[in-house]
Amino acid sequence: MINFFDYILLAETFIPQGNCYLGQPNLIWLHLISDSLITLAYYVIPILLVYLIRQRQDLPFKGLLILFGAFIICGGTTHLIEIWTLWDPAYWLSGSIKAITAIVSVYTAIKLYSILPRIQNSPSLAGLEQLNQELKSQIEERILAEQSLRKREQRWQLALQGANQGIWDWNPKTNETFFSSRCKEMLGYDENYEIGNYKHQWWTHIHPDDVDQVIKAMEDHLAQKTSYYVQEYRLRCNDGSYKWILDQGQAIWDEAGDAVRVVGSITDISDRKQTEEAFLENEKALKSNQDRLDAIMSSLQDVVWSVSLPSGILRYVNIAFEQVYGRPTFELFSDQDNLWRQFIVPEDFERVDKAWEAVQENRRQSWDLEYRIQLSNGEIRWLNDRAHVVIRDNGTSVHLHGITTDITKRKQQEAELQQLNRELQQLNRELEIRVQQRTAALLE
Repeated sequence: MINFFDYILLAETFIPQGNCYLGQPNLIWLHLISDSLITLAYYVIPILLVYLIRQRQDLPFKGLLILFGAFIICGGTTHLIEIWTLWDPAYWLSGSIKAITAIVSVYTAIKLYSILPRIQNSPSLAGLEQLNQELKSQIEERILAEQSLRKREQRWQLALQGANQGIWDWNPKTNETFFSSRCKEMLGYDENYEIGNYKHQWWTHIHPDDVDQVIKAMEDHLAQKTSYYVQEYRLRCNDGSYKWILDQGQAIWDEAGDAVRVVGSITDISDRKQTEEAFLENEKALKSNQDRLDAIMSSLQDVVWSVSLPSGILRYVNIAFEQVYGRPTFELFSDQDNLWRQFIVPEDFERVDKAWEAVQENRRQSWDLEYRIQLSNGEIRWLNDRAHVVIRDNGTSVHLHGITTDITKRKQQEAELQQLNRELQQLNRELEIRVQQRTAALLE
């Protein structure tokens, strides 16, 4: 076992890779610094991934992120071994590390390919918005059904006989009460069944949780505190179940102000109550989805916005606007036509303005623009603005939805990379000149 590790690590039969660079310090330092920076970056990225996973327990595809971390660590280790082999020819160890990296890379690629359908089928922001719209449509349908039901109830009150409602007639002085056959049928009794008087026997059928409010409402009406008697409560049926009813009545008073007669009707509103309960459940679900959507929007670092077309009136912008533009959102709503234009630097303004005019005139359905803005403190930021027009079936543009991303860091990194490329190109030219000079000297 010891001989095996000696063979892997020592590899005395080979020469260090640095010898292949002809002992040129600049070339060796170039490889040393480059591999060192790559190794450092490759080791930092997995640490950041682990931090992200720990901070966001609800993050999807955590296993894939861990695989990416392992793949990146292996890649960094290969560059670390490249530094080692500059002076120590441990090529068997280098090859073994690369083999492990290859296995991890292939496994990661296979794993990524296997879960691509799940990633593609994950709900998007547009999907959540569509779900929200569908729930709103359902609520509107419920409201329309509610209004329609109320109108039917009003028509029934205008024609009690034709509406098939239960009628009752009560004399408060004698407690004599009449209940129509429909009242008895509604509660599951035969028309020959005697319910009894209104004040005692009828009230015993009322649900215990409702009886106090019903009695108080009737007493207030008899005392002329209310113009009408209207109550919704539960009545016990013959089979022991409870049924929601709408109980409405009107009293007649004598000259002394005493009620001498109260006539009213009861209506079975159980279906309506079920509709109301379903409406409340849908309302709760809608609020929950809206809260979830608001939470998602608030957590985004990108600016999500929506305007009406062709007016350009702003309909929505998330809180990320304040962080990207450095201004409160209420200013954007108060000065919709000019504020966002004031941020764009003069060199980019015309290009952005032409794209906006093309969208307003229905000559363009989307854009993907990169431009600069200048904040009030003088800071310049690069933005990537992606927008798409929502078009009706008749071809009319109604909305423009967009996402704006701060790409300042990316642009800085691109500039740094370009500068590094220029420096590398300059170094290559200098090396070529030196090689040519050395070759010419040898030939002489």
